[in-house]
Amino acid sequence: MTGDCEQKYRFPSPILKVQFNPRNDKVFLVCPMRHSSRFSQFRGRSSSCTLG
Repeated sequence: MTGDCEQKYRFPSPILKVQFNPRNDKVFLVCPMRHSSRFSQFRGRSSSCTLG
């Protein structure tokens, strides 16, 4: 792992938490403020999910 930037993402509000999938390094969970959580992939696909 290096300190080089590979991807940049924009979200509508500040990000509270980001967690990467330990078994698939292309998938991560993003938890923005005031919006639902999102599962995202490095290939540009994303889907929202409600965690409660």
